[in-house]
Amino acid sequence: MITGLNILLLGFLGLATSRRLQRDLGDIVYWGLIAKLLGAFALGFVYHYVWEGGDTSALHHAVVEHNANYSGSIGRFFRGLLSPIDWMAGNPRSVFFTRVLSPVGWLTGHNYWLMSGYLAVFSFWCTWLLIRTLIKQYPDAKWACIIGLGFLPSYIFWSSGFLKDTLANACAAYIAAVVLSSLWSRTIRWKRLPLALLLFLILVFTRHYLAGMVLLVLSLAVAGELLSGQRWAIRLLALSV
Repeated sequence: MITGLNILLLGFLGLATSRRLQRDLGDIVYWGLIAKLLGAFALGFVYHYVWEGGDTSALHHAVVEHNANYSGSIGRFFRGLLSPIDWMAGNPRSVFFTRVLSPVGWLTGHNYWLMSGYLAVFSFWCTWLLIRTLIKQYPDAKWACIIGLGFLPSYIFWSSGFLKDTLANACAAYIAAVVLSSLWSRTIRWKRLPLALLLFLILVFTRHYLAGMVLLVLSLAVAGELLSGQRWAIRLLALSV
């Protein structure tokens, strides 16, 4: 029963996000969603049946164990989510990832493949929002963006399955899409800003070095765009800095 309902919900979320993107990008979007879901399946298959264990299995077991420790009531569940993390001991990034995936674990009955499917759909949505943003600004690079971010096998594999990298890459893509679309349209996307800030915090706690890289690159992009209309002396001073 739980499995069937989750499959229906995953299908609804996947099609709902695809249809919004399909208006601008065409039917290739649906193949992008399929590629993400296949990437999540491939990662799980390789980890479980070829490498026989690893990060993805450990993270899944951590979610199961965490939810088992805080079962029994809604109050215990939220205490588990909000209890402090010791950032100086063990692997705090994995603990944080476990907390983020805890609600998904409850929703799916801790089914590994369904949890991977939700991560894949979220990653698909964020990645293809970035693809759409880039294509609107650089239409001549349409297929470079689509293939590079949507179908490159190595990127699909490491950004689709049950891993911290999937969540981190999705967050980075969404943040970049919001900042660049606001920059190029000269209009702040206020509705998307709260989610972008939340995902930036998740990115910091999941992959802090990637958060630093994203912040640096986007800051330079914003600075460059804002300085493009300034006098040459101001641009020279900015470039020197």
